[in-house]
Amino acid sequence: MLSNPDIFNDRQVIVETETLTGYPPQTEIIENFWLKRRKREVCSWTEHRGINMVMLATGLALSRQDATPTKKYG
Repeated sequence: MLSNPDIFNDRQVIVETETLTGYPPQTEIIENFWLKRRKREVCSWTEHRGINMVMLATGLALSRQDATPTKKYG
């Protein structure tokens, strides 16, 4: 955000976003939840399938940057 001030020029947004960095990452919890086929069959997934797929793929791609071969999804 700081490297793109022309896009993110609202100081309040920057401050609020920076406060989120204090929370633990939830990526693995979210991935493990949505990678289960039965979880993707509910309307909360299917009604927003497009954005849900993008967000899941983004999380998976980011987690693969420091992936450990012991991760299991079911």
